[in-house]
Amino acid sequence: MRLQILGPWVLAPLDAAGAAPSYLVSDQHTTCLLDCGAGTLPLLQSMNVLPHLDAIVISHMHHDHYMDLFPLANTLSKHSLRIKLFVPDFNGRSILTEISNVLFEGDNRFSKAFEIIEYGVKDELVVKGLHMTFQETIHSMTCYAPRITNGNKTIVYSADSEYFPEFSQFAQGADLLLCEATFLDPLPGHMTGEQAGTIAAEANVGRLVLTHLRDDMDVNEQNRQNACKVFLGTVDLAVPGAEYRI
Repeated sequence: MRLQILGPWVLAPLDAAGAAPSYLVSDQHTTCLLDCGAGTLPLLQSMNVLPHLDAIVISHMHHDHYMDLFPLANTLSKHSLRIKLFVPDFNGRSILTEISNVLFEGDNRFSKAFEIIEYGVKDELVVKGLHMTFQETIHSMTCYAPRITNGNKTIVYSADSEYFPEFSQFAQGADLLLCEATFLDPLPGHMTGEQAGTIAAEANVGRLVLTHLRDDMDVNEQNRQNACKVFLGTVDLAVPGAEYRI
C-alpha cells in the first residue's frame, strides 16, 4: 500500500505548498482519495490521478475537508468522468445539495460527476482491493475515521477528533497511523502531538504521521517532539508530496 500526502494543512493553503486535508491511498489496482480540501484539484491534475481515481471518501462535512469537490465536479464533467463519492450519512448529501444548488444554479453536473453514496459508522466500504471500516470520532460535527486495508497492510486516518481511548483500539496494530495534531494544548474536537503519540503507543502502530497542521512550523515541530516522548517509533510531520510505502 501507498499513502501520498497532498494536503496536511488545517485550512485552505495561503503561502504554504500543498492543500487542506487530502490524502491518496492506493495499492497496485486501486486509488482512493481521503478528503478533498481546498487546493486538492491542481495536485490531482499535476499527478494525472483523475483517470485512475476509483473513489473519494469524505470524513466529515467541515469545509476544509471537502471544498475542492466543486471545482473537481466541473473538471470531471468536462472530461466525461464519474467517480464514486462516499459522504457521511448524517449530513453529507444535504450539504452538498445545498451548496451545489447555489454554485451550479440547478445544473445537475454534480450528480453527473459523482456517484454519491452515503455511508455510516457500521458500514464496510469495498473499493476494488481496499476495504474500509470506520470509527466515529469526537468532533464538533459527525466525523468518521477510516481504517483501510488491502488484507495485508493497514493505514488508519484519524480525520478530526479529540483523544479518546476507544480510538487506540480502532487503530490497533496499524502499519501507519495518520493522526491529527492541531494544537499544543488540548482543545475540544482536536488532538495535540502528545495525544497522537499516546494513541500510537497504545495501538502499537508501526509509524506515526502527524497531520492537520497549522501554519506555525514551530508549533508543529513541538507537537512532533511531544509525540516522540510517548511513542518510541518513527514520528513524521506530514509534508505535501511525501509518500509512504508499507
